[in-house]
Amino acid sequence: MVSTIGRPVQMHRLLESLMHIEDPGVELIVVDQTDDAASARAAEQFGLPFPVLTTRSARGLSHGRNVGLALASGEFVTFPDDDCFYRPDTVRTALGLLADSRFVGVSGAQLTVDGRPSMLRWPGAACEITRGNFYRTAISSTLFVRRSVVNDVGGFDETLGAGSREGFMSGEESDLVLRVLEAGHRLRYDPSLVVLQDEPRDDLPPDFSQKMAGYGRGFGRLFKQHGLSRTRFEALLLRKRVGSVARSMRGKADLAAADRAFIRGAREGFRVWQ
Repeated sequence: MVSTIGRPVQMHRLLESLMHIEDPGVELIVVDQTDDAASARAAEQFGLPFPVLTTRSARGLSHGRNVGLALASGEFVTFPDDDCFYRPDTVRTALGLLADSRFVGVSGAQLTVDGRPSMLRWPGAACEITRGNFYRTAISSTLFVRRSVVNDVGGFDETLGAGSREGFMSGEESDLVLRVLEAGHRLRYDPSLVVLQDEPRDDLPPDFSQKMAGYGRGFGRLFKQHGLSRTRFEALLLRKRVGSVARSMRGKADLAAADRAFIRGAREGFRVWQ
C-alpha cells in the first residue's frame, strides 16, 4: 500500500520494481494525494501482474495509509514509501519469514542500490523487535505485518508522520510497532529482507534541516507518549550531538546543522506532548 504525493518519477521506479512479483494474493493499493492523481493513473495503466486499486485522499501520510488499509484484502500489509523500490526477492523473502507463526510481522533493512545503509545503520543479525531496539530495527518501508493486527490496534495515528498538522513529522510506524508490541504480539527483524531507497544525505534538499526538526518532534513525542526510557532518550540525543560535532570537523556543516535541528525538535516534541 502506497500513500503518495507529488513524486511521479519515483513512483514509476517503484512500479517497475513490482513487475516481477508472481506471488499469489498480492495486490497494490495506491492512495494519491496529488491534485492531478497522476501516480494513481500510472499505476492503473502500468500493467502489473496483480490487482491494482487506486483512490484519492486528503493529505497526510498516516491518513493516506489508513484510507488504504480500509481497501486492503490481503492477509499481510506493507507500507513502501513512494521513493523506495523492491529487489526481486523482497516480497518472497518477507512471505518466507512470515511463515513463522510466532510473529505477526517482520521488518528488514533499507539499503541503497550499492548496498549502503539508507536512513539508519541496520543491525547485521536477525533479532526480535522490542521496546528497546524498535528505533533501529523497524521502518515503514520494510515492515510487513498481519492486516488484522494493524486494524485491531487502530491503524496509524494521523497526528504523526509526514503532513501532520501538529508538526510531529515522524514516528508513525514506530508508534504502530509499539502498540502492536503492547498488545502482546511479537515482531522480528531480519536483514535478509531488503527494500531499496536512495540515501537522502547524498543529495540534501534545501529544507533538510527543517525536515529533521519535524522528525525530531515526532521522535521526542514517541518516547514520552509510550513511557520509554528517558535515559535511553538522552543517550540517543547525546550520540546525535557527538555526531554533529564530528560532521562539523569534517566540513559537513549542512549535516551537522540537520543533527542539531533534530535534537531541538526531539526536545520540543518530548516537552509539549501531554
